[in-house]
Amino acid sequence: MNDHDKIFKEIESIKENAADFIQGTFPKHLVQQLDLDSLKLEKTSYLDDTLKESFSDLVYSCTYSGKTVVTITLLFEHKSYPVRHPHLQLLRYMLRIWDAQPKKQRYLQPVIPVIFYHGRKRWTYRSFAQSFAGVDVLLERFVPHFDYLLTDLSQYDARAIRETLFKRDANRILMQLLKYVGDERLIEEHFQEIFAPGTSYFSNPEGESFLISVLVYIYHTVDLSPGSIVQRLSEISREGGQIAMTTATRLHEEGKRQGIQEERRMNAQRMLADNVPIQAIAKYTGLSIAEIEALRDEQG
Repeated sequence: MNDHDKIFKEIESIKENAADFIQGTFPKHLVQQLDLDSLKLEKTSYLDDTLKESFSDLVYSCTYSGKTVVTITLLFEHKSYPVRHPHLQLLRYMLRIWDAQPKKQRYLQPVIPVIFYHGRKRWTYRSFAQSFAGVDVLLERFVPHFDYLLTDLSQYDARAIRETLFKRDANRILMQLLKYVGDERLIEEHFQEIFAPGTSYFSNPEGESFLISVLVYIYHTVDLSPGSIVQRLSEISREGGQIAMTTATRLHEEGKRQGIQEERRMNAQRMLADNVPIQAIAKYTGLSIAEIEALRDEQG
């Protein structure tokens, strides 16, 4: 899972954020039939190794039209370019969902697949039938007919993201970040606008937790100096600036510790290659016997 997948799943795993995302991006007539109060995160994934190359997924269940339970899957597209035949991947994915449903269940549960795409190149939607050539009325019956919802951030105006699409500050900030993350110049240029919704949000516990997650994401994916980020956030929110400084310090210390640990591992590997006894390696590197034995097994 890359940093983009991780932040999307972390934020949209919160029911209130997912409900806000659905309200802001789903067709209105469909939203009207969904009881978003019944929205429930299912702690499972239906991705196999092949599908994991393209997507990460969040799976929710929700009541539709007061009686029917449907599965809503938020599929985060890894790649920065559109997929040629997404229906093939979606069909594979949906079959895995239906195959996992109880065998004694009389009816299969409807699935609403949602592809979330934040690449810079526009995703052109096509029906599955358009993937075939020469399909006439007689052949249509042999082509699976199903649809998916597409959230292509390149087609959403940043102002609409901030002001009309979403009600929750977490989504307003995250969706702008994901929209611009492919171009650091744009993030730097629109930094104030991106984080403006957090003026008061960052002063409460939920907003603080969200900002820490977003800052970790930014520090890992965007080439902006911690000092610049702290200064910019301080201009928006005093609390935000303090959180940015604390998070940058923590990540720096964690990086130093990881560097020290990696150096110890490298020294242990060299000593193993020289047939130094494990007890002696543990004494001089500070690694545990179990860690050194694992390194030995890796070396074969």
